[in-house]
Amino acid sequence: MIPAIPQNEELKSIQALIGERRYEEARGELADYLLVNPDRTEAFRLLAEVQGALGRAGHREVALKRASQLEQIALNNKPTAAAERYAALLARKERPESVTELGGRVFGPFREVQPRRHVQREACSTCGKYLLRVYSADSGEAAAVEQERRVLGVLSAAPCQSAPELIEEGTLPGEEPFAILRYPRADRGGFGLPDVLLALLEQQALGWFPGRIGLPQLRFDSL
Repeated sequence: MIPAIPQNEELKSIQALIGERRYEEARGELADYLLVNPDRTEAFRLLAEVQGALGRAGHREVALKRASQLEQIALNNKPTAAAERYAALLARKERPESVTELGGRVFGPFREVQPRRHVQREACSTCGKYLLRVYSADSGEAAAVEQERRVLGVLSAAPCQSAPELIEEGTLPGEEPFAILRYPRADRGGFGLPDVLLALLEQQALGWFPGRIGLPQLRFDSL
């Protein structure tokens, strides 16, 4: 099970109860928290951990299923490419401090990627053609960051039409690794099962098989 990563003090206190093996107390606290915050993925992951520790396998699976559903909703509920480009253009005009310039390209503002793992946040360029992806500086995520950038480099050199093209990579001042990607983007779908299968076949033929397929992994012209 992927461990929960609490993002606020209330959930951190609940995780502390779990660390002390005070599972019944933690379950009660989570029940109260979820009544007010029914859309928090990390809370359901904590609940699954508690239910598992209490030997309630069925309840654990229900909590995990709900966490997975909320995760997919967060992944797929993203603004369109046009909306992101407009936000970048507006930020450059009205909030220039919120934009980022790299390699002669202007990006911003950032949006956080959910769930936050090795990819932390992303920003669209003002021209709408590029994506700035910022990775975690945590040494525990270094292997995942390196693997993703290596795979993107191999697919870009192939070239692969169904994967993002790696334009540039480096490290930001805060020691955060980054990558600049270019791809025609499918906005909120616009593709069907044949497109997904063709993407899988193309990437498999080039030596890679994506273990997970959804809107975050598929980027191509929806027409």
